[in-house]
Amino acid sequence: MDKPQAYPTGREHFICRWFRRGMLTAAAGLAVGLLPAYRLARLMRATVFGVSAAGPAVLLWVPLALTGAAALAIYIPARR
Repeated sequence: MDKPQAYPTGREHFICRWFRRGMLTAAAGLAVGLLPAYRLARLMRATVFGVSAAGPAVLLWVPLALTGAAALAIYIPARR
């Protein structure tokens, strides 16, 4: 009979742990960068005519796209 291990070892556990750590880092980066991005967007609105860079759609979709890109960038190498 095998001895029980203190930490689960397996491919799924490794991928899940690696993915969680990477997404926490990505979420922290998004949280820290959202306020400066909003401030810069309001500053740029004065320079770029007719473009609303601080609109709610932009502030919603850009973080979602970055989160999706981060998820792929974490998951693909962790899977190998």
